Amino acid sequence: MVTGGRLGHGHVDLPARHLTGRTVCQLSHDTESHRVADRVQHRDQVFCVGHLFDILRTIITSILVEQYSKGTVPTVSAYLIHIDPESGFTDDSAIADYGAHVGAIVEAYGGRYLVRHQVFDPLEGSLPTNHMTLLEFSSMAQLRAFYDSEDYRPWLELRRRISPDNHLIVVES
Repeated sequence: MVTGGRLGHGHVDLPARHLTGRTVCQLSHDTESHRVADRVQHRDQVFCVGHLFDILRTIITSILVEQYSKGTVPTVSAYLIHIDPESGFTDDSAIADYGAHVGAIVEAYGGRYLVRHQVFDPLEGSLPTNHMTLLEFSSMAQLRAFYDSEDYRPWLELRRRISPDNHLIVVES
């Protein structure tokens, strides 16, 4: 059984019930993410960036707890989070082409998909988005090598064209 507790510098304390089954986000609202970027205006909606960071921190923390429970010491990983707006993509065939090719590029740079363009349901707050992709790389250097690569560049330009209002976040854990 996993117990709550501090997992290291920069992580939040979570009761064990938040780390089993469906990930639940009930974190305090005095986190650093709220102090850094409290609110962002997006298409007539107020998007609390802190809520999103709390959700992502919970997901990443649960992954680390799982690694600790298996007896492995996690290394510092880098995560790329892509969030799509509710309006979605402007060209469904182009996004299918993107999905068919980018996975191999992610793998070639040592990355893996943890969540691949899934609909999510925020438990708190109002988010101007409903789809999320979460990739894990073994280091920030590998993540940046992928993102800046000539292999990914045409797909990056395509993604920007078909989903102009998306959000892309990177974080180390």
